[in-house]
Amino acid sequence: MRARILLVGSFVVLVGCGSHGGSSGSALGSTVGASTSSSTGGVTSGSATTPSGWVGTWAITGTDPLRGAFQGTAVVTPASPGYTVQKLVTFSTKLPSGDQLAWAWNATAQDDPAGLRVTASLKRADVFRTAGTITRTAADQTPLVETALLASSGGTIAGTYSTSLGAGPTESWTRTQATAPVFPVTQVALLPGHAAPTASLKTLLFTVFSTYHVMPAIQPYVNRPEFQAAVHQVYLDRSSFDFYRQIGPGTIVIVDKVNDDVAVEEERRRAGAFSHRLHEKETLFDADMTNVCADQNGMVTAVDTTVSPPKKDYAQSPVLYTGLWTLSQRYRYEATGSQEAFDNVVRGATGATICVDISPDKTQFARAIDFLANAQPGQVGPPGGKYAWVAGTGQYSNLMWMFGGNNDMLHGIDCALEAAASILPKGHPLLAQVGAQAESLVNNVKIAQSGDHEIILTRAAWLATGDPAWQQKYQTALGFKNVLQKLYLTAGLNLFQWQGIADWSGHGLGGITMLELSLLGGTSPTSLEQSWRDAVTKGSVSGFGMAGPFRGGFTATVGANAKAPGANDTLVSVLEEFPYPKQTTATPDFTVSADFCLSPYPSDPWYLDWTRNSGRIQGLRAYPLFYRGGEQSYWNRSPLVMGGSPGTELLPAPDFLVSYWFARLAGILGPND
Repeated sequence: MRARILLVGSFVVLVGCGSHGGSSGSALGSTVGASTSSSTGGVTSGSATTPSGWVGTWAITGTDPLRGAFQGTAVVTPASPGYTVQKLVTFSTKLPSGDQLAWAWNATAQDDPAGLRVTASLKRADVFRTAGTITRTAADQTPLVETALLASSGGTIAGTYSTSLGAGPTESWTRTQATAPVFPVTQVALLPGHAAPTASLKTLLFTVFSTYHVMPAIQPYVNRPEFQAAVHQVYLDRSSFDFYRQIGPGTIVIVDKVNDDVAVEEERRRAGAFSHRLHEKETLFDADMTNVCADQNGMVTAVDTTVSPPKKDYAQSPVLYTGLWTLSQRYRYEATGSQEAFDNVVRGATGATICVDISPDKTQFARAIDFLANAQPGQVGPPGGKYAWVAGTGQYSNLMWMFGGNNDMLHGIDCALEAAASILPKGHPLLAQVGAQAESLVNNVKIAQSGDHEIILTRAAWLATGDPAWQQKYQTALGFKNVLQKLYLTAGLNLFQWQGIADWSGHGLGGITMLELSLLGGTSPTSLEQSWRDAVTKGSVSGFGMAGPFRGGFTATVGANAKAPGANDTLVSVLEEFPYPKQTTATPDFTVSADFCLSPYPSDPWYLDWTRNSGRIQGLRAYPLFYRGGEQSYWNRSPLVMGGSPGTELLPAPDFLVSYWFARLAGILGPND
């Protein structure tokens, strides 16, 4: 049974299933407050100096040198030797963000002739390096020990904690009859991401990557046992989940850590993940996407709203994220009939059609479009390399477009065009453009003329135009011409993972492909369409089996749809650890922790550039999403990242929304989940 947690005034009150030497709390449990004269464990409040009198529940008031006044609860339980102490307090002054800050720790205690001696070990260096003016150093890998002699005086014990850094909190404990609270629980696990390599395989791989191991950045880790074991780990952290789910947004709880700004920002991410239910996160993300991240042209970008005017970030893959957002809104519309979702499909698909039509050279298409009036000095020039901006002509003379459309961007255009063709009614004015641009891509762009691109685009062209010729081209694409692609799909597409080596970006693209192909033919698929859907089912089970332990969002989504064992639980768990908002102004850096270790293998080793590209260095452990830096799409990024970058941009969430709305459409999630 889950605990129920309430905020009453400045107290945090937790009532529910737990008990600490007394009866379990009721749903209307009392607030921990002033002392009483009632006895606890046979010892009255006036005999607190008797050692057995320490056991029980105490109301706390005190002052912290950093955070100021606080109130809360401590529970003392017999242990061998001495006692264990659980403490949970809430600070009277809220954080600048308006959030309530709670602080919990688990300590030990010993009898002392003068009272009770309490000692707590608090973690400092964990997963973030900097926040505000504080920076973690190697010295912070040693926990901070706080100890105090709480001297007895009548029914009260009081004292000031001391640490190696100076004085800590001063607090007073008073007996209470209130029901013992249930405290935030630390719940972590390290799971292997794959089987350990055999001795011969390890020798082979370590020989292949010997030039990687001698790099200065790698050398400090080479002799560590976990490096030599070469087993990548998945770090599951569900700590304080029930606490946050019951108390809701607006509170941050720090557990067994110092309470400085770095720890606050670390736990703010967890709070942003766990305090919102999935449907609440969807509402927040959909509102951000509709009102901020998607512009007038339908392009989806990160947006820095802290500057005026707000600044869009086109540095990554705008039309890919535009397509994913459009796809999510198709699923949302089909699941709920939402008019806003329908309008968003029109908006995103309009942007995607312009990305195709705006290029005079029809073998090319845009990565993004923007208003020419937004161009910075020197930004616009002739067509060139990736990310070069070019002025539009003719009907697009008010726009500029980003050169360098590629396979990834085409996946986004696929999503947008097929989404529109699938739900827009006959006669809708956008259908003509959807059909025309799908036809243009298939006729002129080489990578659109085979495989899943060809299948999706010929289907979009047929649905948009109703032309039997395009229906025949779609049927041809489903047939023998792409049989190798179907076999590859059946094997799991590019959702492979072997000894921690994977094409993580390919997992994102492969997942998108599987989601699109899984709905071919809608509710009345032909035999050919069903054969591709069957291939998706087999490939999803296979892909989740290979990569599932690393908990990729699209991998889990397609796995859950195919009823792969464990995929449904994985999907829910991953979406639950998805933080809102995505961005953090602090600096995630897992290398600050004493237990961090690098992977013995570089990422994307097939590029053969690990000796000259420091970006290939990766960690041995996959951390929860809420500890990673913000990303425009987590599903396209390696889970073995070593941290992330701070930022003030509002980040889009097409990754969450595609997985969420597909799961809603498929009945994997319900509207109240």
